[in-house]
Amino acid sequence: MNQRPKFQLEHSFITHPLPLSCCILNKFETQIITAGYDQTCKIFNIESGAKLNEMQGHSNVIQCIEIDQNKDDLMATGSFDQTIKLWRPKSGICVETLKGHDAEVMCLSFGNNNKLASGSMDSTSNIYDIEKFKILHTIKDHKISIVGVKFQDSNVYTASFDGQISVNDTKTFKQIIKLQDETKEIFQMNIDPTGKYLGTISGNKQCKIWDLKNLYKPLHVLTGHTQDLTTFTFDQSGTRVLTGSQDSTVFLYETSTGKMTQRFFGHTDEIVKVVYTQKHEILTASTDKTARLYTIDGVCQQVLEGQEDGLMTLLVDAKGKTVITVGKDSTCQVWRL
Repeated sequence: MNQRPKFQLEHSFITHPLPLSCCILNKFETQIITAGYDQTCKIFNIESGAKLNEMQGHSNVIQCIEIDQNKDDLMATGSFDQTIKLWRPKSGICVETLKGHDAEVMCLSFGNNNKLASGSMDSTSNIYDIEKFKILHTIKDHKISIVGVKFQDSNVYTASFDGQISVNDTKTFKQIIKLQDETKEIFQMNIDPTGKYLGTISGNKQCKIWDLKNLYKPLHVLTGHTQDLTTFTFDQSGTRVLTGSQDSTVFLYETSTGKMTQRFFGHTDEIVKVVYTQKHEILTASTDKTARLYTIDGVCQQVLEGQEDGLMTLLVDAKGKTVITVGKDSTCQVWRL
């Protein structure tokens, strides 16, 4: 049996003088976009590690970055300075500063028809027209901070620390339904790539899966972890769910049945990111300073190590040939097959 090729460390580079708060790949997966506590957003070439652009203008920590997949050259940043800035990444020019929140901006989501949704610690979500740079509607369905916002079809979904998910129509701006997690506050919300399922993790060691066509109660409650969940994701087909926990383990479930099919061991500290690749392999990142590559059967194929500080996340390209491990000390390591 042929042995799987190993990822090789190609190079590493430091992105910011202060800790990172978020990072993403650009639309074409040739660049990494980072933001940090130094109040700047930077763009680096993955191949060389060279800095291509630096965007300045926020007056506090940048919490989130979002790329408009419908346009070639538009991205948004949300900050603790209570504003959102629209940028042209190629030139680094700030197109507009969007206001309207009374507290930190926590999350962003681009939708169709030139819409951008924001979620804030002021408990509201604003829907902006990004061509006219104005607020179309403010969702006031929550009691405390919004931690997730997603467009899906003609609806926008918001999730909050108050344990609720609100679904609003983006045409009429009327609330369709409000879901209540009766356990604890929601930490994270995702919608699977096919648009069939919605998932949440809360402070109760559980992941809940909802069918978007029947939101009156969870389809499944995924259990098994011994400590709170820290991250989760769907695979590209929406048929599997990966969860990561403070207990240093990763679990794989079937979305349709809620059945746990595999556990992944080896990490010694909190899991911060999980990825199900198109090659049906599992990549994980942990604060134990390592990333691990597993088969779907739970066999660890490789440990990616060398970071001097715990990992905050990892990024993987669509083909699964490039992995970037991102340390809390703002160091990126680029690994390639």
